[in-house]
Amino acid sequence: MASSDRSPFAARTAARLAATQLLYQEIISGAMPQGAESPAAAIAHWGKRRLSEDESASEPVTPDPALLARILGGVSRQQADIDSLLRGALDPAWPPERIEAALLAILQAGGYELLAETETPAGVIINDYIEIARAFFSGSEPALVNGVLDKLAKTVRATPSKPREPA
Repeated sequence: MASSDRSPFAARTAARLAATQLLYQEIISGAMPQGAESPAAAIAHWGKRRLSEDESASEPVTPDPALLARILGGVSRQQADIDSLLRGALDPAWPPERIEAALLAILQAGGYELLAETETPAGVIINDYIEIARAFFSGSEPALVNGVLDKLAKTVRATPSKPREPA
């Protein structure tokens, strides 16, 4: 498949990865990384870092700026709501405050998207965040991301079932 055929999908995946990385940095430092205060600056910051880390990439993918901005802004504005939803989906012994920072960033970004990006199918969102978890973890964390985000999707995207029409 030519990269232009997949670029909108790849750009959204790149935005999710960039948002996760920037949220992680914010969690561990208490602030967005230097030079990444706005979505445009965040994209530039992430792109430079990504290019320097992966010199072998033949064609780097630029994150979708609108999605990246929505995730970063949405998690910032709705963090209390997202963390409350996560508390309901996590084992009570492991509230968001006890979750490792990279895993928390993945869950917060995914939680925001499930809550607010309703035009994107939940399965697409969940799959991308599982893949991001696989990039950072080799243990059971991807399965945890799957379980928590699936539970959140069922909670925030629940729709009343319609009665079936008689055949």
